[in-house]
Amino acid sequence: MKKASDYRRMARISMAGQLGTMAAAGVMKSLVLSAAVLVLVTFLAVSITGAGAAAAVGGLPVGFAEAGLILWAIFVAFLILAALALSCLLNGGIVYQARKATRGEDISIRDLGYGLKAQVAWKLIVLELIAFLVNLLFKVPYWAALILQRLLATMYPAGAGLFLLQGLIGAAAFLWLYVSGVIVFLFLGLSAYTLMDRPELGPLQCVGESLRLTRRHRWKLFCLNLSFTGWWILGAMSGGIGVLWITPYFLCTVYHFYDDLRAGL
Repeated sequence: MKKASDYRRMARISMAGQLGTMAAAGVMKSLVLSAAVLVLVTFLAVSITGAGAAAAVGGLPVGFAEAGLILWAIFVAFLILAALALSCLLNGGIVYQARKATRGEDISIRDLGYGLKAQVAWKLIVLELIAFLVNLLFKVPYWAALILQRLLATMYPAGAGLFLLQGLIGAAAFLWLYVSGVIVFLFLGLSAYTLMDRPELGPLQCVGESLRLTRRHRWKLFCLNLSFTGWWILGAMSGGIGVLWITPYFLCTVYHFYDDLRAGL
């Protein structure tokens, strides 16, 4: 296996002349998601204002308010899930674009819509759901630590010792929050890459392939992720603008790593 610096160099070569297009795809994704959020916020504002106006005029018929509230909650939940699904599908298009770049193919903004195709759309959503559930399971220690913090605060008098203990528990909880996300990526992180490369596979097959490929190589994948820490910090310091360039850089780097794993190098 190559070093992290080698994979980053290969990614830069793959992106040569195409980084602007990849960044533009990131901008387009952000605009689409922002529009979806705007629609959701507008709907919430209008519906809440309308309900308030109806109540001010003279109230609502008996039972109508309760039924309306239930339907409103269901519709809001549907809109939120639709926005999350859209984000997942657009992320799939970004990964597909990175795949094309690493294979030496020309890319375009239209690649962003690849995740919306019926062949892969439902599979991307299932993969996202699997990752969410696994992440939720790994977050149990985090929630347990927060509950322990609250119990300590209610059961024992305040003092320097209690404050220090709560601080240590809080620090450990937030450290685990990061570590658990990394652990899940080291096991499931190549599932979407596999799907974009082999769309005929099902979601569980992609998960299985990710587990197989990363076996005995998770430390290298961890080091590869760690090598981007400085880049992500710079992206955050730029107000998030730098992330538009760093994201395709990272995806192409991981795709080259993925290709080597598949080739058995």
